[in-house]
Amino acid sequence: MKRGRSYGKVALMALLFVLASALFFNIRPIPPATEDNCVRVTATVIDIHEGRGQADIVLTLSGDDQAYYINRGLERGLRIQELRHELLNKQTDLYFVRHPSFIPQTPRHVARLSTRDELVFSEWKTEDTHPYPHRQ
Repeated sequence: MKRGRSYGKVALMALLFVLASALFFNIRPIPPATEDNCVRVTATVIDIHEGRGQADIVLTLSGDDQAYYINRGLERGLRIQELRHELLNKQTDLYFVRHPSFIPQTPRHVARLSTRDELVFSEWKTEDTHPYPHRQ
């Protein structure tokens, strides 16, 4: 009987270790956006609306079931109506931050947004790039 209890304790400890590891890797904050840790998606924007709290702006792309958000975009001076005018039904390059996790990231954090003609938003840190270039 002692042997059975010993295996039970080992199994319980192993399970707790796996759960703690999963939590550690999934609860990490999104890293600062750089060109190297972002993934580019090119698609047509079909919807732009305010997110649920935190003044986020949510974008929906054609042919993509993922949601994308600009973190605290309204607090940063972006306006939904202006973005709709600039982006709706236009092909857009959107870069989201790659966030290693066991659980798929939904919605995805937008780090850079541009059309063929204009840089609309960027979180990438460079000396010559203002986050909202056309709003300076």
